[in-house]
Amino acid sequence: MNMYNHMHIYSYFCSPAFKGKECEGRLEEFKICKTDVCVNSRDMRAEQCALFDGYVIGNNQHTWRPTQLGNGTNFCKLNCISKETAEILQTEADVKDGTLCQYDGSNNICVRGICQEVGCDGVLESPMKADACGQCNGDNTTCKSISGTTNRSSEKELMKYHRIIVLPKGARNIFISESPSRNNFMAIEDEKANEFPLNGDGIQAPSHSFIARGARFIYTNTETEETLQSIGPINGFLLAKLYMTENNTDSEISYSYTASRDDYTFEKNSFKWRFDKWSECSVSCGAGIQNTMYNCFNTLTDKLVEKNFCLHLEDPRIDKVECKREECMKSRWVVERWSSCSKTCGTDGVEQPVYFCVSDTRKKDEVVSDSYCDASKEPNGTRECNRIPCAGEWQVGEWSKCSVSCGSGIQGRTVTCSTPDSDKLPCEKEMPSTTKTCKMEDCKPKVTVCLKDNTQFCKYGSTNRTCFYNGYRELCCKSCEKFLKNY
Repeated sequence: MNMYNHMHIYSYFCSPAFKGKECEGRLEEFKICKTDVCVNSRDMRAEQCALFDGYVIGNNQHTWRPTQLGNGTNFCKLNCISKETAEILQTEADVKDGTLCQYDGSNNICVRGICQEVGCDGVLESPMKADACGQCNGDNTTCKSISGTTNRSSEKELMKYHRIIVLPKGARNIFISESPSRNNFMAIEDEKANEFPLNGDGIQAPSHSFIARGARFIYTNTETEETLQSIGPINGFLLAKLYMTENNTDSEISYSYTASRDDYTFEKNSFKWRFDKWSECSVSCGAGIQNTMYNCFNTLTDKLVEKNFCLHLEDPRIDKVECKREECMKSRWVVERWSSCSKTCGTDGVEQPVYFCVSDTRKKDEVVSDSYCDASKEPNGTRECNRIPCAGEWQVGEWSKCSVSCGSGIQGRTVTCSTPDSDKLPCEKEMPSTTKTCKMEDCKPKVTVCLKDNTQFCKYGSTNRTCFYNGYRELCCKSCEKFLKNY
């Protein structure tokens, strides 16, 4: 994936001015002047190799693809490989300035045939590095790892390619393995280029490396397993597939790669909506609608999963059909009676209706559930009642204290007729009493002190008999004392 297509090259010429010494430092200085990543990133080596297409070499006409030779070679020389014969074309030509040195995921570029270190910020000799998903100076917080294992059985159609996963644009740290590899083998398809960079035409190749979508892949094919790995990143989509060759052979495929957290390629290609059933009719009677209902399935395992796995897919098409239930009952609200009035007089008395939902089934009225009647026409209002002036009412006060402290007395209270100001009607009921008797504890006899008789005749007439009369006793208290001591 190329970032750098333009640069400035500054040349310096030195004229020795003192004792014939040469100037120190570089004669040339390079500066990248366009560091934005191209929207449609391309492989500059692939473009340069394609310039040799059509030339007849060794009696064959070739389609040339880029290749990366082993360590120790000059990575800034243009090397190509024939798509048809796998012949290597080693040129002495330097690649164009700005071409990546290697397919190793770094940003180093070739300038004048020499590999120059470049940071992820597009600055020469910058130490800045990209994280696992290509974010410059990132900390992997915007990355996600995709990994899994799936099985492919011989029940699949033979002698054909079957999709495993879709590798998204920008995928890095790609690793895919398949075992056993005795009968089935993996392949890589580039749909946009309409070609198989690996194991096309139903033919399994030996171990080798190849370039696809701007990244170098290393393919290993052994008797027990085949693997495919790449540092990446790839500059376009690639399809990982499995070619089935024989019956009674199962393959287990493991895969992993890193991508941006905002990339949903895996979800969009690993899950799909599948028709489940038609919904229930939208009505319980008459004409209604039924809708299609869908479930989410894992395309790798063909198993039902939670619907949130399909959230990043386009909503499935909802088809609708008309459904018919039995004819709806003709229902209506019927008021049976009105409740008792809330007041007997005054200005705010109301009464409420007592009603039912009635349907004319079998040519007779029958009480049914309220849900069968139109709720907007429900007779749940109120009406006025007993809106007549109220007669006056007697208002009574508290009873007063008893008029005596002992013995029998009287209590009193105020009684008034109260009427609404606007009506001034008399009180119709009998007026409550204003008084009542009250009884306290019995009174004790009055005690007087006797000092002397009040008349001289007491000494002649005082006897036991006469002293028992209250009046005589009070008049002749002194003379009676001697008779009362014994009592």
